[in-house]
Amino acid sequence: MAWITVPTTEFTVTQGEPKRYRTDTGAYRTFCSDCGTSLTYENDSRPGETDITTGSLDNPDSFAPTKDVFADEKLRWVPLV
Repeated sequence: MAWITVPTTEFTVTQGEPKRYRTDTGAYRTFCSDCGTSLTYENDSRPGETDITTGSLDNPDSFAPTKDVFADEKLRWVPLV
């Protein structure tokens, strides 16, 4: 899954109210309350940062990937550049 990371202070949900879930590891994830689409991820180890699922954005083409994270966990058929 492709994510972008932004300062939490620069992120705003403009429509609807996402469901917020605290994971066993202490992270917060949000989901669309209507369809369940994963929206964001926040972790206390990175205060002030919000990760956003790129596919949930209105214009995901505006956010091309710049790095691979956890590349050793990728599926065999995923090409990395």
